[in-house]
Amino acid sequence: MNVSDPILNPNTPLAFVTAEEALGLTIALCLRSITVGAWCWDTVMSIAEEHRTFRKRRWRFPDYVYFLSRIASGVFVVVIFVYRVAPLENCQIILQSSLWLAAAALQLNSLLFLLRLCGIFHDCQRVKGVFVVLWLAELACSVLSSFSAYAKHVGPTKQCYTHSLTSFAPVGYIGVAVYDTLVFLTVSVKILRIDPALDWKSEVKLFFNNKHMSHVYRTLLRTGQLYYFATVCANIVLLAIMFSPTISPALRISTTCPNVLIQNSMACKVFRLLRLEAMDGNSQRTISHELPVRTQTPVTGVSATDVDNRTGKELDSCLYNPTYQV
Repeated sequence: MNVSDPILNPNTPLAFVTAEEALGLTIALCLRSITVGAWCWDTVMSIAEEHRTFRKRRWRFPDYVYFLSRIASGVFVVVIFVYRVAPLENCQIILQSSLWLAAAALQLNSLLFLLRLCGIFHDCQRVKGVFVVLWLAELACSVLSSFSAYAKHVGPTKQCYTHSLTSFAPVGYIGVAVYDTLVFLTVSVKILRIDPALDWKSEVKLFFNNKHMSHVYRTLLRTGQLYYFATVCANIVLLAIMFSPTISPALRISTTCPNVLIQNSMACKVFRLLRLEAMDGNSQRTISHELPVRTQTPVTGVSATDVDNRTGKELDSCLYNPTYQV
């Protein structure tokens, strides 16, 4: 192009930032666009399972938590996308709102697993009390992180971008990672110790090869593994980017989009799997010969065979209602 040719769009937002910031903003936009598409795909693919899970049944507290987490994550994905592409008058308010939504979505995800833990440890008030306190601590960390980003307009345009992050920005995600790890380990140890006669080597073997466990325990353990190992990978990537000083703040804050989506998608998937297992009555299988027939269960203190012979409704109540008594 001839140097004398006029610039067709001199007010494009990327003209007012450095080359590094422009690259970060472009990647951030692509990342958020992919996240919106993934959220739409996950929502559509979940409709059939959600219809089976919640039709013709009385809703309880965990059901409301489930849908609130879905709504919070969905609104967060949309708001953080609008923040990047739409001309806005007040960038900080929109960014702050999106961070609050992210914190709410993550805490609701953790609350689903807190309810699951309370169902398994329904007769152990001390364990439940400790994890309620830990959940409140995680909530405080997430609230703190929601005040860690600052936005402004790109030059004279109405487009917004995140120009700085505070040093405590990753605190909320560290709290989520630590809490998820503690819940996963606590529930796994409780399930693996259904037989006091097993030594630690047998328990480790059972953790990685649990096909000989009862169907109930195998479902609880595998769904926990499914959620934890997916989210821990997402958290490692996010924290590595968050702590990198060479990556622009706009790109660092954008990594929260897929992280929130992955955690919510996996938490809700696990919730639906457990509910469908209970509703379908798939808990009729007997425990393997590797475990004693009359082993006391971590849920109610009755035998594992008795648990496997329960109806789907009873199993559902036992897993998700801490006050349920058999």
